[in-house]
Amino acid sequence: MNAAEKARLAKEAQKKEKEAKRKNFRGALASHIVLIVIAVVILALVGVGFLVVPKIVDSCKAAYDRTHATVDGVVYKLSDGRYTADSLEKGVTDAVIRSEINGLSVSGVKKNFGKKSTTLKTLTVETENEMEIAKKAFYKCTALQEITVTGNGSLTILPNAFSKCTMLKHLTVRDATVKGDQYLFDGNASALTVTLENGTLTDLYDTVKRVEISGGSSFSATIVGSGMIAGECVLLGDIRSEDKVGAFGFAWQAKPHLIAPIYYISADVTKIPDNFFGTEKEASNLSIYYGGTEAQWNALIATADRSTNQYFFDLLGSGKVTVHYGTSYEEFNNRR
Repeated sequence: MNAAEKARLAKEAQKKEKEAKRKNFRGALASHIVLIVIAVVILALVGVGFLVVPKIVDSCKAAYDRTHATVDGVVYKLSDGRYTADSLEKGVTDAVIRSEINGLSVSGVKKNFGKKSTTLKTLTVETENEMEIAKKAFYKCTALQEITVTGNGSLTILPNAFSKCTMLKHLTVRDATVKGDQYLFDGNASALTVTLENGTLTDLYDTVKRVEISGGSSFSATIVGSGMIAGECVLLGDIRSEDKVGAFGFAWQAKPHLIAPIYYISADVTKIPDNFFGTEKEASNLSIYYGGTEAQWNALIATADRSTNQYFFDLLGSGKVTVHYGTSYEEFNNRR
């Protein structure tokens, strides 16, 4: 091969090498352009996301805020122009159910509202209108100890609302009207003290340990004492008697003759209410602690309606009523 031929082949090889480099460059450039375009698109989408997502979140929050309100750990939900206590936030120890939120009335407490709470200790329900606590609203709230109902409204409590609340000790009704049902406190009621402070309580059929009624209150239908548990009834003043169902009444549980209820009656009481002692004829000795003298006591029992208190008069006639005169409220509570 002569020199000319070698030079031609070398030139062709250089040409091919340059062409290959140009192709590689164009390919790499195209790839980079694609990557740049993808990056630009991604950045654009992210930018849109930064603008749109907050707006979506804000829109959802605004929609939620229009139908929900949270006050002291209680979440209320708006429906048909009224709020309902919808849920209880975790960790709440003292809950207050308001009667009004944002100028609108609260209709009550939803089913399973605080179910199985292990932190809730006290519950206050403010009533200025008609309210309702749904079934099992506080089912198995094992730390709950006190319930207070206040205000000038009415509250209906549905069955099992407070079932299995094993630490529950006190229900206080102050000025308000509470209507109960069966098995409100099922599983824990035998340790429950019900206190009425110018309040009204009707249709409570649970077995409770003690009922304490101040003057101006109204009460009807309950079971006090269970089996061998002696229930206590404390009457501190004259109660209202305008209720058609009877101002006061007890329904003693099975075999009441095994153990009789224990009564404390203040010297401030001027009339024995109808149905106060009931009409049960089979009972053992009845213990009554009275704040006044024997003469005051004799005058007081003369005010009792015999037909609605037959239980008492039957025992009295057979010498089975023991009255402890001059007993103060403090002495009665500390008698053991």
